[in-house]
Amino acid sequence: MCETPTLWEKLECESDFFVRVNCRFAKDPASASEARHLVVSALGTVPPHISEMVELLASELATNAIRYTEDGFSLEIELTDRQVRVEVTDAGPGLPSVQSPATLSSSGRGLRIVDAVADHWGVRSGSGQKTVWFSMALPPAQG
Repeated sequence: MCETPTLWEKLECESDFFVRVNCRFAKDPASASEARHLVVSALGTVPPHISEMVELLASELATNAIRYTEDGFSLEIELTDRQVRVEVTDAGPGLPSVQSPATLSSSGRGLRIVDAVADHWGVRSGSGQKTVWFSMALPPAQG
């Protein structure tokens, strides 16, 4: 379960709306599922074809964090009227990279999926931690 209270902010900005959600999760296999549920909750009225992809990608990043860190991870979701951005931060060693796993391998496809589906993604590191993020554009509001 989320270790710290979830932060929900509705902020004034150039967009029509801006929501930020931030939560810390334990190193526990159940945390990937909990992270997915948080993403679904935060995305609200985002079209299903996009929210399902964001949920999948967030799950892939959470699973990598659980696998490669000792101390859990934090998940941040930023939602505006133009895009959704998800960041997963952990203190695990090394920087992730897109892999080319063998056909029968049961792992190694997470960042390949992120690379194929997200509009943009990347990794930044510093201060003993790394953040893997992705963003996806939202369609213009129908009005």
